[in-house]
Amino acid sequence: YISTLGHSASAWLAMALDMHPNITCYHGIRCSPDDPNCKEIDGGDFLGLLQKKAGDNHFVGSVHGYTGNHIEPKIKNAGGQFANCIRNPIFRISSVYQHHYNKAMDAHELDYRAKFEKIIAYFLANNKLIVETLKKEGLLRGSSIDGSPGIDGLSYTDLCFMWSVMYVTYYDFYTAQSENHVYRMEDYTQKPEVFTDLFTLITKGQITLDAQYLNKVFNIGKVNTHRKNIQSDIAEFQQWTDNHQKM
Repeated sequence: YISTLGHSASAWLAMALDMHPNITCYHGIRCSPDDPNCKEIDGGDFLGLLQKKAGDNHFVGSVHGYTGNHIEPKIKNAGGQFANCIRNPIFRISSVYQHHYNKAMDAHELDYRAKFEKIIAYFLANNKLIVETLKKEGLLRGSSIDGSPGIDGLSYTDLCFMWSVMYVTYYDFYTAQSENHVYRMEDYTQKPEVFTDLFTLITKGQITLDAQYLNKVFNIGKVNTHRKNIQSDIAEFQQWTDNHQKM
C-alpha cells in the first residue's frame, strides 16, 4: 500500500505499477474493486480483499485512498509492504486548491459543492483561533471580494486556500517525520532509479524489473500526462495573491 494525499502523480504511479504483468494496482478507492456501487469499507477489510486477490507470483496493492499511516500496521502484520509519497508543498498546495475550488464552483458539480461546503464548515469549526487571527490580519476576505460564494461572510476562495495550506503542510510534515519509506514525486516520476527502488520495496525484490518495462513506464502514453514545463516553486508562489502568500 502506498499512502499519499494525492496531487503527487498518484494516478501515474498506480498506472505505471499496474502495467507490470505481475502487479495489480488500484488507485484512490476505499471499496471493493468488484463492487459496482463502490460502497466505502474499512481499511482492514480493504486489505483483506487485496490479500485474496494476491498470488504466489502476483502482487496486489493500491495507491492513495486511506490517507496516512494508520493502515500501515495492518499491512505489515499481513506481511505486506508500505510506503508514503510526498511532493514539493508549494506545488501540492496549488494543485489541491485549484482542484477542489474549481470543482466546487463548477455549476455541473452541485453534489460536490454540497460536500465541499461540509468540509469547509467542519474546518472552520475546528480552527476558530486560526480563522480569527487571519481575519484580524485581513487575510480572510469577505465573500463579496471576488463574487464567489462563502460561509460566515468569508470567501470560499480564501477558505479553500487556507484549508489546502494546512491540509498539505500538516500531512507532509507528519509523513516526513515517519520512519517509513518516503518517496518524492519529483524523484519517482523522473528518475528510473528511484522508481526502481520503490518497485523493489513493494515487491520485496521478488520481481526482476527489466529495461523494457522501465522504458514503457517512462515513455509511453497517458502515464506521462503529469509531465509539463513547470516553473520553479518560487515562481509558483509569487503567482499566488498577496494574502495567500502571507497565509
